[in-house]
Amino acid sequence: MSEVRGVLLALCLLSGCAASSDGRGAPDATAALDGEAGGEAGVMRPDAGRPVPDAGGEVGCEERARWVYTLDRDGTLTRFEPDTLSFTDIGVVSCGDAAGRPFSMAVDRFATAWVLFRGDWRIYHVSTDDASCTPTEFVANQDDFERFGMGFVSDGPGREETLYVAGGMMPPFEPGNARLGQVNPETLELAPVGELVGWPELTGNGAGGLFAFNPASEVFSRIVPATIIALNRDTAATEETFTLTDMGVGDARAWAFAFWGGRFYVFVELEGSTTDVWRYETGGATLERVLESTGRSIVGAGVSTCAPVDLI
Repeated sequence: MSEVRGVLLALCLLSGCAASSDGRGAPDATAALDGEAGGEAGVMRPDAGRPVPDAGGEVGCEERARWVYTLDRDGTLTRFEPDTLSFTDIGVVSCGDAAGRPFSMAVDRFATAWVLFRGDWRIYHVSTDDASCTPTEFVANQDDFERFGMGFVSDGPGREETLYVAGGMMPPFEPGNARLGQVNPETLELAPVGELVGWPELTGNGAGGLFAFNPASEVFSRIVPATIIALNRDTAATEETFTLTDMGVGDARAWAFAFWGGRFYVFVELEGSTTDVWRYETGGATLERVLESTGRSIVGAGVSTCAPVDLI
């Protein structure tokens, strides 16, 4: 997810920007974007630090991989259970001084969180069991993707998944210049896909769906009202747009995004408040604020492709 800060807004106002966007990630003066169904657990690969398919070819999933996970600005990792709208804190993530503060997060089908930090702009693996942190070999700034939101997508149970990212370089600040890319989970190599609208946060699912969220903003993204967009994974083209008029307009400081059980859960923190949780159902086009002023400052959310796809 992402967080937007006062300095960035000031720069935008000085340069005549007309919208403020932060989807799985918007930064401070130098930041922008802060900021997912399988078989038996795989075998841990020593060099990459993540499991691989077992002899039967299945990939993932354990009970922990069913839930949504959120990450606060202070590093608090939390399990969020959409069916009960409950938060359970796991621990505080600490990946060292070089990593700095968290910027965005995704979760793979092995229940491992992939966290991008704003200090060195590298991805770290974080355990959703105890919040322990392990560095990866991800190389920062590949193809000018410095900061980004992210989400995993697969085409069904037992299938390999791909990490998609949405972002780029900031500053300089240019509304609407985010790009879609994909990261190979094994090699950690990033390949660009195409241009995006705004600076969205991403989420995916186990049915092959990839979605982007842009909060309503008159300074950052110039997108009003807030939108959820179904993306083409191969081209980044918009396939369908869902408008979230009732979410209103405000100065979003941070936002995150997750798909679970046929619904979208959006975590948005406005200036002067704490994170609200919104639920959107595409079938009936219904938007509801299910939790208000949670006392949290959520800058990242991740859900694995093990999470339920159908409405429950």
